[in-house]
Amino acid sequence: MKPAIDTDHQCAVGAENQDNDVYAWLRELAADSPVVHVQQTDGKGDRHWPFTKKYNKIGRKEPRRVIDAIEDSSAK
Repeated sequence: MKPAIDTDHQCAVGAENQDNDVYAWLRELAADSPVVHVQQTDGKGDRHWPFTKKYNKIGRKEPRRVIDAIEDSSAK
């Protein structure tokens, strides 16, 4: 059994610092996960927004940084 990372669930009430940093999650865990569920969000809820110009303007995730963090994890 391996974990599936859902990049919206670090948006937990009371989460701070690394616990609320999607890029830290990916750098640390992506190499061990066969599946990464990514969606755009404002960090206030599990939005499931697409990565479009409209939602990237109001969202908190930067698509390039998501890819870089996965690459930094040594994921294959």
